[in-house]
Amino acid sequence: MPSTICRQWLAPTLIIACMTAASHAVVVSADTNGGYGAQVMDIILANWTRPAGAKGSTSVLVRITNDGRPFSCELRKGSGNPAVDDAICMAVAKAGMFPPAPYAAPAEVALTFIYDDTAPAPAPAAPATPKTYADTLIENTRPHIVLPADLKGEFSAVLRLTVLPDGSLAEYKMEKSSGSPALDAAILRALFQPGSITPPPDNKQQDVTLTFSVNAN
Repeated sequence: MPSTICRQWLAPTLIIACMTAASHAVVVSADTNGGYGAQVMDIILANWTRPAGAKGSTSVLVRITNDGRPFSCELRKGSGNPAVDDAICMAVAKAGMFPPAPYAAPAEVALTFIYDDTAPAPAPAAPATPKTYADTLIENTRPHIVLPADLKGEFSAVLRLTVLPDGSLAEYKMEKSSGSPALDAAILRALFQPGSITPPPDNKQQDVTLTFSVNAN
């Protein structure tokens, strides 16, 4: 495809939920991974103009490095009009940079653009689940996680923290190891980076359970 940025493959990879854009640039499907898919879609839509006469739909897979650089835009389902399909990957290239991928791992984001002015308006999106204090700590910590170079497979680690009102840690415990001592150590190092632990809401001590999931295939 002429607008493909490159064919390089990086690992490990984090799979992000599929997002869909309607003809009027409205995201209509839910993003279940901390909002990263929605952020990527919003940036692409800001750099994309629907070509005149576009019909049908186009699906692409955008691969993004851990620091947010797109390195591949792969056509998965074409609309039948190469110029229409290429406009999406041209928008990816124009964007140039996205937010860092979750868990410091390269990401794959599946996107579908639908061109159908006669289609009914999409149903309103379900209300977003309020972000918890645990969600905030995970979002703060994961950009600091540096995955071991030889890590392969799927991993999940569970930490339990006691956070004092001023944001200092009174206690921390690895309740469930990922099975990789190197990954466990990387998560703990990230936890102690400046900005990872912020004061809990209402200045009240909190016991928090954090779950970190990594797909490093």
